[in-house]
Amino acid sequence: MNADAVFFSRLLQTPALKPALNALAAGRALRLPGAAEPSRPFLACLFAAAARRTVCVVTPTVREQEHFFSEVCAISAKFGGLAPPVHVTEQELRPQADGAPGTVVDPETQADLLQALASLAAGSGPRLVVTTDAATTRSVPSPSALRTRQRRLATGD
Repeated sequence: MNADAVFFSRLLQTPALKPALNALAAGRALRLPGAAEPSRPFLACLFAAAARRTVCVVTPTVREQEHFFSEVCAISAKFGGLAPPVHVTEQELRPQADGAPGTVVDPETQADLLQALASLAAGSGPRLVVTTDAATTRSVPSPSALRTRQRRLATGD
């Protein structure tokens, strides 16, 4: 066992973490108001690795989401067995290009969402999903519906 694994194993035995780990194992939502903000990405990775399941982290704003996601990306590789984290963005609306009334969904945001959904549908193991309050209210296709809508493109198609 490497030094990181030994450290994480000992940390998981800390009495202060037991209630959080039990709540996560039971599938309950977990709030960490007493945890120092800089420790939250580390704790999220620790909990996802310990529970061996995907954990969704919901942040109040896009700015906090982006910061949290960058921190998680930097440290998640230290946790054996965690798949790369997924970033689910809020839907961005922009004015129509021709000046017509109404708005359209930003295509880059839509592409990011589809990439995140495809990654989650692939089910490559426990990971962190980082999103915002607003993004959780958006409806998305189920994994099976997403699979039926996928097309593989090859040169010449």
